[in-house]
Amino acid sequence: MKTEQRLGVVFPTDYEHLAISRFFEDSYFFIPDNPAMHEWLGSFLSKEKLVTYKVREAGCQKNSLETLLRNSSLGEEMAKKRIGFTTVWSMDRFIDDWFRARNIKVIAPDYAFVDLLGNKINFDNFLARNHLPKPKSWIISNLEELADIKSRLVIQEPVSSGSEGTFFVSCDKDFADLLQASKLKAHAPYLVREFVEGKCYGITLLIGRSRIVLSLPRIQLFYDLSGAQRIFAGMQWDSEIPAAAMSAINDVFSRLGNILHQSGYFGFANFDFILKDNQVFLIECNPRFSQSTAHVFANPLVTGGIDTLSLFVEGFFQPRASEAKFTGIPDCAFAGCDITLRKENLPGVPNGIYRLDHAGIDYLGPDILKFGGHPQDLMLTGWFVDPAHNDEVGSITANFPLFASEYELNETGKRLLNYVTGGR
Repeated sequence: MKTEQRLGVVFPTDYEHLAISRFFEDSYFFIPDNPAMHEWLGSFLSKEKLVTYKVREAGCQKNSLETLLRNSSLGEEMAKKRIGFTTVWSMDRFIDDWFRARNIKVIAPDYAFVDLLGNKINFDNFLARNHLPKPKSWIISNLEELADIKSRLVIQEPVSSGSEGTFFVSCDKDFADLLQASKLKAHAPYLVREFVEGKCYGITLLIGRSRIVLSLPRIQLFYDLSGAQRIFAGMQWDSEIPAAAMSAINDVFSRLGNILHQSGYFGFANFDFILKDNQVFLIECNPRFSQSTAHVFANPLVTGGIDTLSLFVEGFFQPRASEAKFTGIPDCAFAGCDITLRKENLPGVPNGIYRLDHAGIDYLGPDILKFGGHPQDLMLTGWFVDPAHNDEVGSITANFPLFASEYELNETGKRLLNYVTGGR
């Protein structure tokens, strides 16, 4: 199905948004005045559909949609092309208001649900109200309430992304160090939860109009596990979880999915949870696309062969059914990996599709829309951001494992990272 509505793609460097554009008869791709980005996208998209907008200096710094909307001519250019729909990575009040004021519909979960699920304090309350499993937790407004720490705790800002705003403390010294470094504010709301000793996973749940689809679980990866703050590296799909644990995961997310469907939620929701002794502890929700979405769209193997991209885009224009069929974790062996490139790993080779073999790494071309299920393929995307103002500068999405454990690259990962950064 293709719709005659006109789509404006604000982040055309991302596979997910480009993939959605294939469902529209008419799409425009909005880019800043960046010759390198224009050359790359123009090599596989129609140059007539590339629209350049002006960005003031402040908008060039942080890779943030809100910053961009406040400091560019994007709104004027979208109005000239009579854009009716767009896609975004994440929503907040400002972004929701900005697009509503211009009568542009965002193909994403409604902002009311983003605030309910994306805010960690609100999500913790949601879990408690619905009797869903979670660690023991407290909501505080003054850090003095945490005096004399005797056990391991996790302190989280209500709104943050990745590993930002999450701190691990086990004693008063850890706490004092965070205050000294101004990582924590003395008078601010925080979610505090007990530290659960287990493995941290992520999982994708699509709440469609008449289908609820659960993905494979994926291991959370970190560049550094030491200290009070962990540096998030990405994720790696994991199909080797014991059957009893798989059953527990299906049970929790079947209940959660039906609660969300009945409440009117539509779209993707990505959850973090801890697995301990075959028990699930829900800890976080990102009601948006995530780092894993490229695999979900490009390789339906991770959702049991179900085309969730079509269910999502086509479902946006359809009414909600009164009930939804739940499809649990698929029975498949896939261990693909997606890692975030930090500024110290700035890409030194072109964006596009690559194929890994024993002889070397072959560049297949710049068109990331051709990324699919070939077991030796990977997609490299540099984000054309200023590393002076952005710690994260790109990503590698591979159909094979790159990490040996949650915090250690395997030999293939080391070889690939060396190649991508120009070391070869």
